Amino acid sequence: MELASRLGVDVRLEDCPSLEGMYLRDSRPRIFLPHSGHRPRGRLLFSCAHELGHHQLGHGTSADSYLSDEFGVSSTSPEEIAADTFASHLLMPRQAVVKSFERRRMPMKNPAPLDCFLVSQELGVGFTTLLTQMSGGLRLLSYASATSLKNHKLAELRASIWSEARSSDLFVIDKHWIAATCNVTIADFIVLPESMNNDGDCVRRIASCAAYPGNAVYEVVSKGTQLLAVSDTISVTLRVAPQAFIGTYPNSYLAEPSDE
Repeated sequence: MELASRLGVDVRLEDCPSLEGMYLRDSRPRIFLPHSGHRPRGRLLFSCAHELGHHQLGHGTSADSYLSDEFGVSSTSPEEIAADTFASHLLMPRQAVVKSFERRRMPMKNPAPLDCFLVSQELGVGFTTLLTQMSGGLRLLSYASATSLKNHKLAELRASIWSEARSSDLFVIDKHWIAATCNVTIADFIVLPESMNNDGDCVRRIASCAAYPGNAVYEVVSKGTQLLAVSDTISVTLRVAPQAFIGTYPNSYLAEPSDE
């Protein structure tokens, strides 16, 4: 979404559950997506990257209706296949996927479900979307292994880290995280080092995290941006949007204008 905005393509979130994504090519190119109340975060970002693919590849106006599966082309048309391929490699290029596993010293050929969950959160994609790309797009994982891993429920993976995160998104931002930003919504949870100096208003500490000793669980509580000083060498810009935000993407996290 940030990349689309920088390329001059407005991204707008709408209360439209039947829409998967739409690209409008005109003098003011735009991407329309359903808001976060209708789709998981990772799916929204993949849909946005798909529509951005239409823009970058010179395609015309395109609208995709709701799909029952999380990942895959809505038709066999060359343009839709090309847009899906563009999105997959934009969000999950080989080097980024490989390095994310290597930094955490996690195996790629036989990863644990939680390993894949952590990597998918850093890359900003869905759990099963990452597995599909690793097996079908990058050939880093066998089809059988990917199919088996997809049987694991996200609610259970999140709850294994923090019990209250079954129905909320959860991120583990630790010394291995290298993404410059992390987009979240209010009521999400973030695991951060206990030593982090929390000078902002976007997150509040809840408790120590037993699953990751030396870390604490924070709840996202306020719209805006906050710089998280994870360590002496790692800082992450947190962008917080309200749940089910309707409007143009940058306005989802920008602070409200002052009344003065």
